[in-house]
Amino acid sequence: MQGQKKAFRGIMKQAKTVATLLRIFPYAKKALPRISLGIVAALAAHGFALAIPQVLRDLINDLESVRTLDALYFSVILVLIMGIFEA
Repeated sequence: MQGQKKAFRGIMKQAKTVATLLRIFPYAKKALPRISLGIVAALAAHGFALAIPQVLRDLINDLESVRTLDALYFSVILVLIMGIFEA
């Protein structure tokens, strides 16, 4: 009997949460494109943040074999561009 009451309370809490979200939705609907764009931008920034160490590893491994100043400049510019896009 107690288990059924707890389950019923849990369902009622979820129903209240959904009802609250449905009440807020008409006001938030106008901002939905900006919210979606913010989510995409955050995911892209995290992707760049995760990619930078991988690119650095590959660039350093390539610099060991090439050892030219042009390759170093290219590597520095590439890391700088990735850092700007990540920010």
